[in-house]
Amino acid sequence: MNSLFKTLALIGNAAFSGAFLFVAVAIVPFWKTLSDTDLNSWFDTFFWRFPTIMIPLNLIAFIAIASGFFYTRKEEGALRKKWLGALACIFLCSITYPIFFDGSNQVLSGAVTPAKSNASTLDGWGNWHLLRTSLSLLSLGIVATIPTPNT
Repeated sequence: MNSLFKTLALIGNAAFSGAFLFVAVAIVPFWKTLSDTDLNSWFDTFFWRFPTIMIPLNLIAFIAIASGFFYTRKEEGALRKKWLGALACIFLCSITYPIFFDGSNQVLSGAVTPAKSNASTLDGWGNWHLLRTSLSLLSLGIVATIPTPNT
């Protein structure tokens, strides 16, 4: 059963981390080439798609890892700690959205008047996104090292 949870967690976490990598490597650099007006327009027109993709991927990864963690509730030692470490990384990745991204997404879409320039907001957005990407990749790496019993 541990191998089933590991496989589900790897699939969910890999999809989530892959989407984060795409945003970090392709989308954020594209945004940095846009003028403030074009960036606000892009966010206002297209950004709604991001949460519709990222929230389900986040939930799938979180639920799969949480299931593995709870399945091993009677275990002790490294196996339980690895599931806990992966779960902590995904949880931290999840809570950064309300901490930073909710407000900055509104600023970048032009819905809220920015207190600072779009470039400054976008730099902060990119840095927080790199933190989230790192946490999701760390979680993926931890899950990948979880041992499975020989069958």
